[in-house]
Amino acid sequence: MAIQISSNTVIDNSRNLTCIATACADSAGGNWIATQAEAEAGSDNTQLMTPLRVSQAITKLAGMKDADINWSACNVGCSVRGGGNVIRKTGGVIWIVAPSTAEASSTWPMGYCNGNSGSTPNQAQRITGRSEWFIPDSGMLQTAYSCRSYWDTFSSSCYWSSTESFAAFACIVRFNDGGTCFSIKSYTSCVRPFRVVCY
Repeated sequence: MAIQISSNTVIDNSRNLTCIATACADSAGGNWIATQAEAEAGSDNTQLMTPLRVSQAITKLAGMKDADINWSACNVGCSVRGGGNVIRKTGGVIWIVAPSTAEASSTWPMGYCNGNSGSTPNQAQRITGRSEWFIPDSGMLQTAYSCRSYWDTFSSSCYWSSTESFAAFACIVRFNDGGTCFSIKSYTSCVRPFRVVCY
């Protein structure tokens, strides 16, 4: 493991001092510190990241996601780049529901905490292909029900939430009346991912 001891020097496992610029140049050939390009690509899990490289990766991602959207001017009901509709906007926070094309029919989408077979965790990410999406808890989903007129379309049946009750049960929200109930996790119901943006 490398330890950064100054703005331009690191010490390696053998206690050798190395210039960060040299180490970063070497990493492209398979050594241990990511280059800026490797950090921004985020595809190599064998390289170490310095604070500078983390900052560069975050900056790159920030530029790739929603950079052209003026969130403060984005109103409830508008569609956003990358998919989804704004369904709630309050206190500097915007709720976005994924488009109907991202809706799935599934057993409980969070997996089974007791080890039984079931849908894999992070299904929201698998459905949308983007890491910032999640399955809402029952309270958020009930609020989303009251804002359903801003969804592109929705089912009048039940939607899974991420809220559990015991090992084998989780909460669903009925979209015919907004009520909730607990269902066995092997039951198939609708799944719609959400994301939240702060502005």
